[in-house]
Amino acid sequence: MTTAITTANAASSIEPSRNPSYIPLVLSTTLRDVCLRIPLPSSLDDGELERINQRNPGWKIERGADTELEVQMIAGGAGSDIAAELLIQIGIWCKDSGGGRVRESDGTFNLRDRDGRERTRAPDVSWISPTQLAATPRAQRPRRGFWNLCPAFVIEVRSPSDTLLAQQRRMGEWLAFGAELGWLVDPLEQTVWIYRTGAEAERLAKPSSLSGEAVLPGLVIDASEVWALLDAEASEADNQDHTDHCE
Repeated sequence: MTTAITTANAASSIEPSRNPSYIPLVLSTTLRDVCLRIPLPSSLDDGELERINQRNPGWKIERGADTELEVQMIAGGAGSDIAAELLIQIGIWCKDSGGGRVRESDGTFNLRDRDGRERTRAPDVSWISPTQLAATPRAQRPRRGFWNLCPAFVIEVRSPSDTLLAQQRRMGEWLAFGAELGWLVDPLEQTVWIYRTGAEAERLAKPSSLSGEAVLPGLVIDASEVWALLDAEASEADNQDHTDHCE
C-alpha cells in the first residue's frame, strides 16, 4: 500500500546536505513501500531537482504543489521490463512513421494545474507529438531533463507499492494537464486502463493489442509481448521456489 509520510517521520532516512546550494536527499531502501511527501522551505529549480534524482537512483522524485517533493520507488522488476518493451515498440513506430519524440522515465515535464500551481511529472513512457515539437524552438528543447509542456501521450506502469486509486488519480491529472491519451498498465491485475480526453476511463483485461488511436495514428502495440514478460517472471519465481525447496 502506498502511504503518505510526513517529514518528521521520514527524517531519519534523509541525510542532511553538505552543500547548501541544494538538498541532496539520500533515501533508505527500507522505504520502498511508501510515498513520501516532503514540504520544502523554498522553491526548487529544475537543476536542483535533477541533481536530487541523480543522487537517488531507483526513486522517482517529482515536484508537487506548494513546493512539495513527492517521492516514490521506481517500479523495477517486471514493471521496468514492461515500460522498456512499450518504449521499444513506440520508438520503432516513431522512427518509421509517427515522428515526434518518445521519452522514458527520465523525461520530466514542468506542468501547471488548473489552480495555476506548478508541478513536475515523469511518466514511465511519454510521447511528444510532431506538432508539439514544431511549436517548441530547438533552443528550448532540452537535450535532457525538463520539458515545459505536457506530452500528448503518457504511459504509467503500476508497481506493487502503488495503489490502483493513486495511479488512476495520477492519470486523471495527466488529462487535466493536457495529455490527449494515456495508458495505465497494471501488471498486478494484467489489465490496461485507457484514458482519453473527455471520456470515462476504459478497462481492458489482458488485451492482445493496444491502439494509438487518432493521437498516435498507425501505432499498434503487440501487448502479448508485455504479458509474456510477466509469464517469464512468474516462471522464474516458480523455478526459484522449487530450487529453494530442494536445497
